[in-house]
This record gives sequence, structure tokens and C-alpha cells, in this order.
Amino acid sequence: QLKSLNKSLGTMVGNRELIKRHGKVTISQNHPEVVSSEYYRNQDVKSLKFDGKWKYLVGQPSENFFAMVYGVRGNGKSTFCIQLADYVDRSFGKAIYLSSEQPGINKALQDLTREFNTKFDLHTRANKISIEETIEVIKGYSFVVVDSINHIKWSADDLERIREKCPKTAFICIFQATKEGNFKGSEDFAHNCDIIVECKGMVAHQTKSRFAQSAYIPIRDEADIREF
Repeated sequence: QLKSLNKSLGTMVGNRELIKRHGKVTISQNHPEVVSSEYYRNQDVKSLKFDGKWKYLVGQPSENFFAMVYGVRGNGKSTFCIQLADYVDRSFGKAIYLSSEQPGINKALQDLTREFNTKFDLHTRANKISIEETIEVIKGYSFVVVDSINHIKWSADDLERIREKCPKTAFICIFQATKEGNFKGSEDFAHNCDIIVECKGMVAHQTKSRFAQSAYIPIRDEADIREF
């Protein structure tokens, strides 16, 4: 009887059809994405231990977070993202800045990299490469800044496709704004993102974060940090 039972269990495990229930791990070849609450609770989900003003603004996000940054021209979007890109590059992993609106060696973007003494990499012709080429370029980077989504002409589906191919990469995407102050683009971007920051009057207003309460910080002056 023991030999028979052992044989049956061996066959079930070999076929990955053994399902453990009542708070234990669920293993199923047909539905491997179905797990128990206990298994789900005990998984080690990596988060980025942001500190200082960045923790205050957005919290401690997951390693593959997606942030939207928008605002009308001249309100600090690129300045904000340059600083954030440099922070994550120095603290957590390599970052690349996909420059589409300011291609080549652009004076304005160069001035920002000099002002903040940045260390991250830049792609100077990001609007000239395909989705497939983009995926190849960003492999190996932990953070990708896209400046801007509107100019590079990615749809929400395009971005989700890229994120699926780069599951451990965080994306910080700049969006242009309408005259009314809303971001340009599909609402799907906002539904799918983890963090939304509006740059207005050289102040970064965080209006959505899965990891922190709403807050705002000045983009250049770090002295004035208050709750939003």
C-alpha cells in the first residue's frame, strides 16, 4: 500500500498536478498563477529604499515602478527627472535617459547634466529607433527615463509591451500637457502607473502614489518641503 501511494504521489508531482490547499502553496500545471494567500503574503517583493525628499514625495516604490511626470513647457519636468534619474543611478542601479524632444547633444539638456553633475547614460536619438531596438538598448538598465512619451510616440500598449520584456526595470515617463493642464495621452497610462507627478511653477506635486500620501516638493529649492 505504501509503495502504491508513493508511486501515485510521484506521478502527481511529476505532472505538477499536486495541489495543496487550506493556506498552503498551490501548484498546478494548468494554472500556475493561482497561489494561496499564505504563499502570496510570504513572497519577498523588492522595494527601493528611497530616502530624503524622494521618500517624502513618492515613498519606497517597487523596483519596476512606472511614474508619469507631466506639466506645461517651462515648469521643470526635465529638471525634475534629471535629478530623479541621477538619484536612482547613484543609489540603486544604472539609469538611461531616452532623449527624444531634445535629440543630439542639446545645449539645454547639457546644461542640466552639468548643473547636477549627472552620472547616468543618455540615448540621443531615442525617437529614431523601433520598439524592438529600444528593448535591446535598455536591457541591463534598472531605470529608464523617457523624454517624452508624446514625442517618442509610444502608446500605452507599446509601453506595457516594453515593460513585459523588461520586468525588473522602472520607467519614469515625461508627458506633455494640454492648455488646460492635463497630460496628453490615453487614460490607460494613468490607470497603469504607480506614481503621478505634476510639475507646476517649478514645484513637483505628487497626486498619486501607491507607496505614499500626496505631497509636493520644490524642484530646485530643497528647503521648503511640505504636505500637499
